[in-house]
Amino acid sequence: MIFMKKMHTYGSIVKLKNNSNKLMIVGLCVEVNNKIHDYCAIEIPKGFSNKSSIVVFNNDDIDTIICEGYIDDEIKEYLDDLEWLRSKDE
Repeated sequence: MIFMKKMHTYGSIVKLKNNSNKLMIVGLCVEVNNKIHDYCAIEIPKGFSNKSSIVVFNNDDIDTIICEGYIDDEIKEYLDDLEWLRSKDE
């Protein structure tokens, strides 16, 4: 898992360095094939069609943040916990 200073939340729309498609983050700290990734996302406007439509990536893969997603106190606390875990790994 590779963290930058800030984790982005559910619903955030991003573009990756190696992909010009817009992606909406739908999951945080996702394990795929025994490897932890910072995010999983779906391509928009296509959305989810099957498990192969899920894209996994890390914070350092993000090129552009188009918009930030939904956040409330519960999600903020969860993101803070992820940041605490990140600081332990550094």
